[in-house]
Amino acid sequence: MLVLRGHPNIIRFFGFFADDSYMYIVMELAPGGRLFDYIKQRQQFTESDAQQITRCLVSAVQYCHAHGIVHRDLKPQNIL
Repeated sequence: MLVLRGHPNIIRFFGFFADDSYMYIVMELAPGGRLFDYIKQRQQFTESDAQQITRCLVSAVQYCHAHGIVHRDLKPQNIL
């Protein structure tokens, strides 16, 4: 996550710490929630809406690939 800093469509990672039982990841707040929930709550989802979301997603994935990182589980439930 530290390698991916600087892209507007990738959540920022600030650090992590652990205790005997858990690992804690400190990331940027994403108050909008998951993409899946956003799509479900909309009464109407236009082609223009899909285009805008797809453009942001493809840009972020391309940025990851350019840094040698792949995402194995891309789906609306995993996108904030």
